[in-house]
Amino acid sequence: MARTKSKENSLDPATGRPLPLGVAYRGPYQYRARKLIDGTRVTKTFETAKVARE
Repeated sequence: MARTKSKENSLDPATGRPLPLGVAYRGPYQYRARKLIDGTRVTKTFETAKVARE
């Protein structure tokens, strides 16, 4: 199932740059990323988009 983002939702409000793939902005200092850890999908919230991307 593909997810589409509107253009304004794909920009990081803190920097004005595009968000990395797989990272969603939830609010101030809240970036959500889904990662594959030990074979299971885990959703975590991070303070910056850079940390969420790693």
